Amino acid sequence: LMILVHDLKHEIADINDIDKSQRIQKLNDDLISFSTFYKTGNDVLDLVLAERKHKLSIHEITTTVMADGSSISFMNSSDIYALFMNMFDNAIDALLKVQNHAKRTISLSIRKHMGLIFIHEENPYCGLIKFKDDIPMTDKKESIEHGYGSLSIKRIAQKYGGYVNYDVDDGVFKIDIVLDPSTT
Repeated sequence: LMILVHDLKHEIADINDIDKSQRIQKLNDDLISFSTFYKTGNDVLDLVLAERKHKLSIHEITTTVMADGSSISFMNSSDIYALFMNMFDNAIDALLKVQNHAKRTISLSIRKHMGLIFIHEENPYCGLIKFKDDIPMTDKKESIEHGYGSLSIKRIAQKYGGYVNYDVDDGVFKIDIVLDPSTT
């Protein structure tokens, strides 16, 4: 339940970030940029990428997306939204600590192989990442309100017969998710 509350708070925060007239203008801008942004084959994933485009641009974060979005069409739309929004928000938070703007990159790939879906995201990070039960722990001071994004990602992977693996390697944070569409 706390994970669901966390995900809903993110959606509400996005809406409450700006007043209604600014929100309408932002949606219009997003619609225009949406047509020139990623076309992964999944409208919900494309929406997440379009919604984060402005934030990525402001913080000079580049993205590389090689995604067969049609391969995740078996998933519930809200799960797709929560999965990728959490992945991108966590990556953005980590990249804001990277002083060298040239290293501020997010790489996302989604592919289908032998009936399974493989999702891989990676981004540089600075500092130390602590793990508890194979899940990265939040480093935010108000940890009672944070740290649910990684748990949400794990819950969604498990819902679709899969698993998630978090790893760090030479200053790069990596998430590998395997999903089994045959379990739905």
